Amino acid sequence: MESRRRFLARTVPVTLGTAGLLAGCAAGTSSRPAGSSTTTPSGSPAPPKPADARFRYGKHPNQWADLYLPSTGAKFPVVVTIHGGGWTVGVDARETVPFAGDLTRDGIAVWNIEYRLLDGGGGWPATFHDVAAAIDLLPKASKGRLDLRTVISFGASAGGHLAAWAASRHRIPAQHRALLGGAPKQRLRGAVAYAAPLDLAYDSDNFGNSVHLMDGTPARHPDRYAAGSPYALLPIGIPVVCLHGDADQVIPYEQSKRYVAKAKQLGSPAKLITLPGVDHNNTQPLRIGEPLWNQTKAELHTLLGH
Repeated sequence: MESRRRFLARTVPVTLGTAGLLAGCAAGTSSRPAGSSTTTPSGSPAPPKPADARFRYGKHPNQWADLYLPSTGAKFPVVVTIHGGGWTVGVDARETVPFAGDLTRDGIAVWNIEYRLLDGGGGWPATFHDVAAAIDLLPKASKGRLDLRTVISFGASAGGHLAAWAASRHRIPAQHRALLGGAPKQRLRGAVAYAAPLDLAYDSDNFGNSVHLMDGTPARHPDRYAAGSPYALLPIGIPVVCLHGDADQVIPYEQSKRYVAKAKQLGSPAKLITLPGVDHNNTQPLRIGEPLWNQTKAELHTLLGH
């Protein structure tokens, strides 16, 4: 199981095209707003988009979120970006900074969050609590600049799981609600999940990374899986868009296929976008200027009504 976890944590940054930047970086080590560089299709480096402000939602070094604002306008719609990496130390919020720069150019604000990770104080319930707390800090961070009625979440791989889970918080069973951040103070309008493990019990049967996250199997902790798995929280009544490669050998395509099928069966809006031949590695990276990112960004715009 340990080798599989390490494999998953390694592959996600490559998928997002930032492996060179992130290699050997632990989450939450920077004392300044996260910045990153990416590469344009022509091969020339694109300058990083600096965050406009950093907000802390706790005392742990990883409990922060960076706000990125467009250069002009007001009352911006918001995308909450949640990085992946197998929920494990080794990948951090710098992974999603290139997306923040691209979205702000489109007039969309970005709330790029960091959270406690496995082997760094995370897991059940800390990782979930942090994602909830970071999103619930948005009203304080807004200062009149954000359209808080138009907020969605986005993530890839483990970040996609957390993005879909964040959109499902209002469905968490009452006995776990306080442990996982309480009732949502900031509701989401929808979520976009790219190659995400949406059914943690199913993931435990296939690759087992979720067993580490939940500190036990579904048989041992069925209540945790019921509260932490987006699949188990259906129906949620708001749209979730799942993009997934049908050649994915790390997070099986069936994860998104089963989620969307169950959502539709229960009358909850959901959409599956199948990416033919795309795996979890970098055969077709999710990178600024590349077709997969353009397709993903189009879905973000649609959910925002932007």
